[in-house]
Amino acid sequence: MHMTARIGSVLLLAALLAVVGCTRSPEASRGRYLSRADGYFDRQRLPEAIIEYMNVLRIEPGHAHSITRVAIAHFEIGQLGLAFPFLLKAKELDPANVEVRTRVHAGHHAHGHTREAEAFIPYTDSALIDRAAAEGFQVLAITNHDTLTMSPRLADDARQRGILLLPGAEATIEGRHVLLYNFDVPLSAIGTFERLRRFKTPDWLVVAAHPFFPAPISLGSRLREELDVFDAIELSHFYTPAVDFNRKAVALARETGLPLLGCSDSHLTRQLGTTYSLLDAAPTVDCVISAIRSGRVQVVSRPLRLHEMVSIGAQLMVGELRQRVRRRTPEPWPPAPLHSPLGPP
Repeated sequence: MHMTARIGSVLLLAALLAVVGCTRSPEASRGRYLSRADGYFDRQRLPEAIIEYMNVLRIEPGHAHSITRVAIAHFEIGQLGLAFPFLLKAKELDPANVEVRTRVHAGHHAHGHTREAEAFIPYTDSALIDRAAAEGFQVLAITNHDTLTMSPRLADDARQRGILLLPGAEATIEGRHVLLYNFDVPLSAIGTFERLRRFKTPDWLVVAAHPFFPAPISLGSRLREELDVFDAIELSHFYTPAVDFNRKAVALARETGLPLLGCSDSHLTRQLGTTYSLLDAAPTVDCVISAIRSGRVQVVSRPLRLHEMVSIGAQLMVGELRQRVRRRTPEPWPPAPLHSPLGPP
């Protein structure tokens, strides 16, 4: 009798362990996490939904539904930096997903230069578009100095790579650098801040470029004097934790309510992507400009290491000096073809 009872107890315990083991299987756990996550998402309890979807992804990293929902939840909360990698992955998994496509056009490279305007730059406009597309940017502005680098061919080339090309230039106004976007008058006609005010329309975007960097081309105190004409302030990639000329720009943005626009001001391949902006905007020029103006923008940036900053600065100085020497030397004919060293990312 006792033996029978013991055997029964053992069998019952084994059955219970089997049930517990089944309920703790990865598939069962994933199902519970997913059910809770969808419930939270539907009730707009997005932080809780993110936690549960991430639990699903720990069990099944490629779970498309969870990746998409995490992307959308981060985006709706305003955590654009966290949303961006999930949006890119969700787009890769389901390119036709409308919910993803309307949000993924967020990565904005707003300040880049190319060889067409400055000969020491190692890449062409087309190569910059290729690289931006490879790195996942959806909005790109080529802002050469006092030159509009924009054409139907370039715009179409960018569009085929999934990029909106925003017309722009880094204009010299009364000796100071100012980023202009979507302007419709010749740059040579502007020249002064007074003319900039006169020409500017609601379709334009005017950004203070690296305003407090120690150079005569930076706006410095003029930014406060001309503040009414600016829509945003640039946060430049060129800083370290100890050496940071962006601090005054950040303080002024907080004081005035003007948005910060993260930019790499790239002249070299390795500057691309060090600092950029994420936008809550549809992929059109009007929507992008409206998003920046209204502050629906988030800066994504990492400080340079000191040796990176020194190396980049030295390379830029040498390049500019060589360009000045070339301007004094007659160009050979025929000119050498342009070759881009960017290559695959």
